[in-house]
Amino acid sequence: KIEELQPIALITTPAGETVIDMGQNMVGWVRFTVTGQEGHEVSLQHAEVLDQEGNFYTENLRSAKQAIRYILKGQGHETFEPHFTFQGFRYVKLTGFSEPVKLADFTGVVLHSDMEVTGDFECSDPLINQLQHNILWGQKGNFLDVPTDCPQRDERLGWTGDA
Repeated sequence: KIEELQPIALITTPAGETVIDMGQNMVGWVRFTVTGQEGHEVSLQHAEVLDQEGNFYTENLRSAKQAIRYILKGQGHETFEPHFTFQGFRYVKLTGFSEPVKLADFTGVVLHSDMEVTGDFECSDPLINQLQHNILWGQKGNFLDVPTDCPQRDERLGWTGDA
């Protein structure tokens, strides 16, 4: 666990789905707090993008589920943080959470190898600066113990071709 991100927006998609936007494509998981009755199930599904209409989009994931299911104990506020898994995502579709959903109940936990920053780059062109930002986050997402091909799809193989 290297850093944490707070969601930047709560979205109701045109399809009526409740989605949180982490503001950054990341690799890791979501820690969340929920209350409810014993046996009630909530789920989080993860995606990198929304489609052209603004709906939650997972077709690019192929057969990867990128989902977390949690069954409540029914003992007040319960906080859950996954272990032994990770997702590549920016958007999280919430199912089974009671209204109103509060962004403060969700935290993105960013995972990657502990890589020491040895330099940086910035210039006067904001597009090139964004490209540099994307490169850094792409490297973070593909270095989790071993270099991987994709942290979000069903490929997740050791890979050095894009390193």
